[in-house]
Amino acid sequence: MAETLYTDRRLVALYDTLNAWGPSDDFYLALPEAAKQRILDAGCGTGLLAAAFAAEGHEVVGIDPAQPMLDLAAQRRGGDGVTWRRATLQGFASERPFDLICMTGHAFQCLLTDEVILAAFQNANKLLGGAGRFVFETRNPSGKPWEQWRRDTSFRRGTTPAGEAFEMFHQLLQVADQRVTFETCYRLPATEDEFRSTSTLRFCTYSQLEALTQAAGLKIENTWGDWDQSDLSAASPEIILSLVPA
Repeated sequence: MAETLYTDRRLVALYDTLNAWGPSDDFYLALPEAAKQRILDAGCGTGLLAAAFAAEGHEVVGIDPAQPMLDLAAQRRGGDGVTWRRATLQGFASERPFDLICMTGHAFQCLLTDEVILAAFQNANKLLGGAGRFVFETRNPSGKPWEQWRRDTSFRRGTTPAGEAFEMFHQLLQVADQRVTFETCYRLPATEDEFRSTSTLRFCTYSQLEALTQAAGLKIENTWGDWDQSDLSAASPEIILSLVPA
């Protein structure tokens, strides 16, 4: 995990400001099928959704490979109701199975190779213990959303938790073999400090996800194209999958 956005504490502090609660969180929060379930939030980040699950009475474990994100998660309101662990989905072990595993915030797209995705799917299958669901989303590549990752279309202004004004924008760097590399630039006008974070995401097709799902001993239970649970189409912004043990 080398991306500055997740490891530089100055940028981690901006994460919640730039990623407030939205329709995707509503979607995931409604997934548990019982009043109390054991839930794994994989790639939990600063713990917004994990803490919300805990507030609903669920037993929640939040994992993330970036310690600064977990540190902030533990400090948030309701954070003491979640068990936080530094780990990846493919490397996490648990003696008890989970009813629900979710991977939100497009964290799935940080899995850049078939081998890593397969390892994550196989371990998710193991962690489900023969029942339960693994639900995640990835941006639909058919719409080429990365074409909007440039300064004139992504520029935003906001205020840090400390009350400082900031500016940010994305800048596309490279598109190669389903992998999109871009830079996120931050500026604090008061001090003229600038920070840059380079990220690479993979844009898998549905057919690739289906093949890797089957190879891991899972099957696709449901597919949606957006947070309103509409059907997946070429125009859909998301590919949202619910996987269950085969």
